[in-house]
Amino acid sequence: MATITTAGSGNWSSTTPNAPWPGGTLPNATDDVVIAATHTLTLDQNATVNTLTINGAASGAPGKFTVTATTGSYTLTVTAAAGVKGTNLAVKGQLYAGTVGTPLANDVYFCLALGSAATVDATYLDVQLYCTQPAHSYVKLTAQTNSGSNLWAVDTDVTTEAPWSTTAGRNIVGICNVNKALDYQRTTLSAIAAAQLTTVDNADSNNITGTYMVLLSRNIEITISSTNYGVQNGSNAVLQCAIRQTGSQAGRGVYATTGFTVSGVVSGFTHGVSQPSPGTVTGVVVGCYYGVSGASGQTISGTVSGCFMGVYTGTGHTLSGTVSGCTYGIAYGSGHTLSGTVSGCTSGIAYGSGHTLSGTVSGCTYGIYQASAILNRGSAIGGAGGLANTQDVYMLGCILGEGAGLYSATQVANYKDASANGGWQQTVLYDVADSGATPQPGQVKAWMPGGTVASEAAPASPPVTLAFAHKHLCEVAAYPVFIDIPLWTENGVPVLIDIYIKSFQSPSGMTEGPRVQLIDPNYSFDHASSKLVDTAIADNTNWQTIAVNYTPTETGPLILRVRGRNASGYWHWMFKAHQLTYKPGLEWAIGG
Repeated sequence: MATITTAGSGNWSSTTPNAPWPGGTLPNATDDVVIAATHTLTLDQNATVNTLTINGAASGAPGKFTVTATTGSYTLTVTAAAGVKGTNLAVKGQLYAGTVGTPLANDVYFCLALGSAATVDATYLDVQLYCTQPAHSYVKLTAQTNSGSNLWAVDTDVTTEAPWSTTAGRNIVGICNVNKALDYQRTTLSAIAAAQLTTVDNADSNNITGTYMVLLSRNIEITISSTNYGVQNGSNAVLQCAIRQTGSQAGRGVYATTGFTVSGVVSGFTHGVSQPSPGTVTGVVVGCYYGVSGASGQTISGTVSGCFMGVYTGTGHTLSGTVSGCTYGIAYGSGHTLSGTVSGCTSGIAYGSGHTLSGTVSGCTYGIYQASAILNRGSAIGGAGGLANTQDVYMLGCILGEGAGLYSATQVANYKDASANGGWQQTVLYDVADSGATPQPGQVKAWMPGGTVASEAAPASPPVTLAFAHKHLCEVAAYPVFIDIPLWTENGVPVLIDIYIKSFQSPSGMTEGPRVQLIDPNYSFDHASSKLVDTAIADNTNWQTIAVNYTPTETGPLILRVRGRNASGYWHWMFKAHQLTYKPGLEWAIGG
């Protein structure tokens, strides 16, 4: 074993003295290779070394490793734990292949094969890898492929896309079933036709229409067969390449980097992209236990598919891409902004808190499972046919929606479970969207441990004609059925609201008869000091009118709440507000 330091620039295969090797003697497989500052080492043959160090520079040109542009296949195998690294200087050593404007031509294949302990430690490296990208990183099935078949009807013709290939080593695909559970298979292509792909292996399960077949190969690859890491540490790496686990699921593809971009494909790891802060995933993460995990502020506009947990923990991620075919699409974490699509998972969004959704969650067993979230106007949970979730929301937490819709046959399940939040947590939709996804101003739907609330036509000859009334259906006597109508009020301007209400059973026979309240939201739920107005309806089943009259002493929000509780029964109510104008997506406010 020796340390071989370049004496100049040149091709790896060159025997010209000092261009690049001292005396023209090539390193052997047990040597540690160092690329000195200002030197460029160009890989033009297969080679194996113990380690590769790319020196930085205090100023000027650092050392640089790149690959030839000559057609061919070139693999550098690095075996020792130190792997590929740089040196601690102001200008980082360069690990380059292709450029942002000129990716490595598809007829050139470069593989950096990491041995059982090796990694690319980018702490002091500038990593810029630009493969030839396929126009389509994946195709989808247009018909079901059953277990035992190797024929796959697909939605996209990739016959002219060079990266899609049947050449050994360039033909690896991952199949991500979207049948509401994790079902991932890695195989290779044996034939490519316009509407059909053929794989070497037969399908190991029934893969439904919409299943993803992802191209895992690229003409730049970092491969790992151990529990080690692919690329770790450092900043601003561009990974337009394949980072691929060639063995069983293990290790980490990309770990603890900052400001990175994954625009290629990461596949087969325990952690695909782990603990980066922040970073961007525009490519594909597939077949990992955890797809993207931890840290904060990730931007995921690509695809995460075929993982146990697609996006796991972390805070403040922005997801405009697709998460599909996972056990948990988005699991735990907080404060994510989701404008993309989650589909074909067991649980689309599970356990996290404070997420904001404007996208779609469909084709899952549970659209939202025991998580809290805000559903913005235009967000859609569930749908018809293959878009339907078994249950749109499995409730144990608060869901607040505005202009959103729940579209599956079972919209909310488990809403009577009062084991969290003192029994007052809700799934509530304001301006609830109709079946055509059009928000209905002022209409509501709500589910809570005490029962449900829904807007419908007023029954039994009401005293005034209004567009709809709110029906409260009692189901559990221990907890209230209520709806909160947000108001924005101004100091010294009276709040005048006429409530029209009818109970279909005598209030005295209920655990708590219907009552009208004006609430200060600065207090906890049902706090005595929160009740600025608290009026019980009279003990009869007629339509009644209750006048709410209150003059605020400061400008700010208030809540109009109507509540009651019982084991069964229902009531309707509606209201007319004076000096208050409805603002869709906001609240009733003074002056319109």
